[in-house]
Amino acid sequence: MKKLTILLVATFATLLSAAQISKITGTVLSQDDNKPVHNAVVALLTPKDSILYKFTRTDAAGKFMLNDIKKGTY
Repeated sequence: MKKLTILLVATFATLLSAAQISKITGTVLSQDDNKPVHNAVVALLTPKDSILYKFTRTDAAGKFMLNDIKKGTY
Protein backbone atom coordinates (compact mmCIF):
# COMPACT_ATOMS: atom_id res chain seq x y z
CA MET A 1 0.00 0.00 0.00
CA LYS A 2 2.86 2.37 0.82
CA LYS A 3 4.47 1.76 -2.59
CA LEU A 4 1.17 2.44 -4.34
CA THR A 5 0.79 5.74 -2.50
CA ILE A 6 4.32 6.82 -3.42
CA LEU A 7 3.72 5.85 -7.04
CA LEU A 8 0.48 7.84 -7.19
CA VAL A 9 2.08 10.92 -5.63
CA ALA A 10 5.05 10.74 -8.02
CA THR A 11 2.74 10.35 -11.02
CA PHE A 12 0.57 13.29 -9.94
CA ALA A 13 3.64 15.50 -9.37
CA THR A 14 4.98 14.64 -12.82
CA LEU A 15 1.67 15.42 -14.52
CA LEU A 16 1.32 18.66 -12.58
CA SER A 17 4.79 19.87 -13.49
CA ALA A 18 4.32 18.91 -17.15
CA ALA A 19 1.13 20.97 -17.32
CA GLN A 20 3.10 24.13 -16.50
CA ILE A 21 5.20 24.01 -19.69
CA SER A 22 3.95 25.05 -23.10
CA LYS A 23 5.10 26.26 -26.49
CA ILE A 24 4.61 29.39 -28.55
CA THR A 25 4.26 29.25 -32.33
CA GLY A 26 3.58 31.86 -34.96
CA THR A 27 4.45 33.42 -38.29
CA VAL A 28 6.27 36.69 -38.95
CA LEU A 29 4.90 38.61 -41.94
CA SER A 30 6.21 41.76 -43.60
CA GLN A 31 4.06 44.77 -42.82
CA ASP A 32 4.47 46.19 -46.34
CA ASP A 33 3.53 43.24 -48.56
CA ASN A 34 2.26 40.66 -46.02
CA LYS A 35 4.87 38.07 -47.09
CA PRO A 36 6.73 35.73 -44.70
CA VAL A 37 10.00 37.06 -43.28
CA HIS A 38 12.69 34.38 -43.17
CA ASN A 39 15.57 34.38 -40.68
CA ALA A 40 13.93 37.02 -38.42
CA VAL A 41 14.80 36.91 -34.72
CA VAL A 42 11.90 36.24 -32.33
CA ALA A 43 12.76 37.00 -28.71
CA LEU A 44 10.85 36.29 -25.49
CA LEU A 45 11.71 38.83 -22.77
CA THR A 46 10.70 39.24 -19.14
CA PRO A 47 8.74 42.52 -18.76
CA LYS A 48 10.27 43.62 -15.46
CA ASP A 49 13.87 43.93 -16.62
CA SER A 50 13.83 42.86 -20.31
CA ILE A 51 16.06 39.86 -19.68
CA LEU A 52 16.14 37.47 -22.63
CA TYR A 53 14.32 34.25 -21.68
CA LYS A 54 14.40 32.44 -25.05
CA PHE A 55 14.87 33.25 -28.70
CA THR A 56 14.69 31.62 -32.12
CA ARG A 57 14.78 32.50 -35.79
CA THR A 58 12.04 32.07 -38.36
CA ASP A 59 12.30 29.47 -41.12
CA ALA A 60 11.93 30.07 -44.88
CA ALA A 61 8.13 30.28 -44.46
CA GLY A 62 8.42 32.86 -41.65
CA LYS A 63 7.30 30.34 -39.00
CA PHE A 64 8.81 29.98 -35.53
CA MET A 65 8.40 27.81 -32.44
CA LEU A 66 9.58 28.37 -28.87
CA ASN A 67 9.43 25.13 -26.84
CA ASP A 68 9.50 24.44 -23.09
CA ILE A 69 8.14 27.82 -21.98
CA LYS A 70 7.41 27.95 -18.27
CA LYS A 71 4.20 29.61 -17.11
CA GLY A 72 4.73 33.30 -16.52
CA THR A 73 4.47 36.82 -17.90
CA TYR A 74 6.69 37.72 -20.82
